[in-house]
Amino acid sequence: MHSKIFSIICAWNESDIIYATVKNLFAQGIDRVYLIDNNSTDDTIAQAVSAGAIHYHSFKTKFFNEEAKVRVLNSSVMAINRDHGYQKVWWMYLDADEFPVISYPYTSIRGMVNSFNSEIRCVNSSFIDHFPTHLPYYMSGFHPLEFQCVGVSSGIRKTQFFRYDKKQPHIISLGGFHKYNDQGQSLVAAQDALSVHHFNFRQKYSAKQRLTALTRKQSDGTSRIDWMDNYEKRELNRPYSMYRMRLANLKNVYSPENLDRLLTADTLLSLPDSCRWYDLKLLHFVVKDFLDPLPYCIWSALHSIARMEYSHAICSLNEAIHLAGGRLQMLLALRLAECFLRLGDRAMVPTVTACIKSNDPVIKRFAISILRKLS
Repeated sequence: MHSKIFSIICAWNESDIIYATVKNLFAQGIDRVYLIDNNSTDDTIAQAVSAGAIHYHSFKTKFFNEEAKVRVLNSSVMAINRDHGYQKVWWMYLDADEFPVISYPYTSIRGMVNSFNSEIRCVNSSFIDHFPTHLPYYMSGFHPLEFQCVGVSSGIRKTQFFRYDKKQPHIISLGGFHKYNDQGQSLVAAQDALSVHHFNFRQKYSAKQRLTALTRKQSDGTSRIDWMDNYEKRELNRPYSMYRMRLANLKNVYSPENLDRLLTADTLLSLPDSCRWYDLKLLHFVVKDFLDPLPYCIWSALHSIARMEYSHAICSLNEAIHLAGGRLQMLLALRLAECFLRLGDRAMVPTVTACIKSNDPVIKRFAISILRKLS
């Protein structure tokens, strides 16, 4: 008999992404998704429920308090485990902007769990941060990896996926899911089977709105982020929390210069088909309807490159080159040459070679990188 797999998510004002968070879990074989809402003022609850989640509990705090959040999550899991009739249940703890993706050879979280021997009781995960590099930064209802295909390892490892067995002590998940207390059970962990992709920046207006709501002063002189400010100052020796730093750095996060980073990236990440709950044709239709022709062609080309569909990418790149000009046109031409080279066609090698002499350091580095990779 296959193990049951549940997930629990704590959210505050995440209406733009929570639908996708829930759908991603169901697409990978999760049986139930529970929402714990921290008194959201938007339609986070409605969006989660429409995606199939169970709104289990809401709680209100004056401040964003990680310790209070963890207490509510643990007490909720304990209560659900006490009342269900299953001998073993896997639980995944997540924030609303976290999207787990399994590693090869698995194709789903369900498949990964079914392959474990009985000794495995938890899974350690690596953490990958994503940043907006090109339009559209994100579109609600779809997986964010379709739009932010450059990821950077944060160096953080978390343990947020556990198997709870009846009549065994509760495994306590601790702050931020970085640590846990197994209460003497000496859990055996699976390594390198799971990556958690983090998308805390989506559309610029929603990111600014949420961060402003977290950090602005209220009439009593406090702000929602005060608890976290004090915690990070005390524990990490930071002048203030990462949320204030994100707000201060928002202009750089959404800088047009980030397109260079995308166009010249060595690796573009693609969403496994098993994680997708919608048709690709629908995705392309919606994005094309939303964007002007040039940014759509760029998005379509890079999306195809990430999926290693180089013939499709060539079509989109040719259209983009026709619409673009100047430096952007040259970067797109280099991507076009790379696609031809990956298909075994060396007709554009002279174009790449000529770019090595460019005075533009980005174009020069990218050209050298292409020749090194594909020569």
